[in-house]
Amino acid sequence: MNHRLPGIISPLSYITTDPIRSSVKPPIPVYCKTTINHLKSLTGLDVSPGLTNQEISAVESSIGISFPLDLRSILQTGLPVGTKFPNWRSGSTRNNLLLLFNLPLLHVSKLVVRNGFWVDSWGTRPGSDAEALSLVKKFMEFAPVLVPVYENFYVPSTTPNLAGNPVFRIDGDGVTVLSCDVAGFLQGLNGSDDIRDSGDSRRRRRVEFWTDVAERGRMTVARDEDTCTEDEDYRKGGEVTTLRALLYSQEP
Repeated sequence: MNHRLPGIISPLSYITTDPIRSSVKPPIPVYCKTTINHLKSLTGLDVSPGLTNQEISAVESSIGISFPLDLRSILQTGLPVGTKFPNWRSGSTRNNLLLLFNLPLLHVSKLVVRNGFWVDSWGTRPGSDAEALSLVKKFMEFAPVLVPVYENFYVPSTTPNLAGNPVFRIDGDGVTVLSCDVAGFLQGLNGSDDIRDSGDSRRRRRVEFWTDVAERGRMTVARDEDTCTEDEDYRKGGEVTTLRALLYSQEP
């Protein structure tokens, strides 16, 4: 599998795809049915038939990622459909999916360049923004890929491919790690913007790179009300911003 997100993220050779394929159909974990039944109970949210093994494999090959085991099992039990959920089924939305996968890098890069955001485990910050951004990009080449779940919430795809990774929220204000896994997160959705974190932080698994970023804390980013944020510009396909130009200038 080509583990590459074109345009921004370099090859990610550390990812391994789970060996279960179309020839073997594992039993559906109970938490998947519980999660999908909860989503079906929410007003205004549709749940379509789950993704097939072939559809899962097609997305993984097209985007260059491996679904975390628990997220894949949930999506194969039922596929939530809505503006805040990724559209995994429509092949015409591949570019939109790539945007979702690339947003974490854009958000972290924006914090580094605009706010001087830095994590101790990254070492000494270089003197220029360009050098700092280049170093962060190298770190992210080897960091677990964040797979979009809902709106700005992601779950990391790690090696080995495990269920139970914590959910991360990442946006223009920084990165937050929740105490719940993807099943607990989806079961906590209540049809409003109030996201409940029902997990136990004492049992939360650490994830390379992303836990350190989250523990650094969320920072408020000054915004010009007359201009859109980086992610809004990126989603709308507008002109390349200074930050994006700087990102691409670091490509080999």
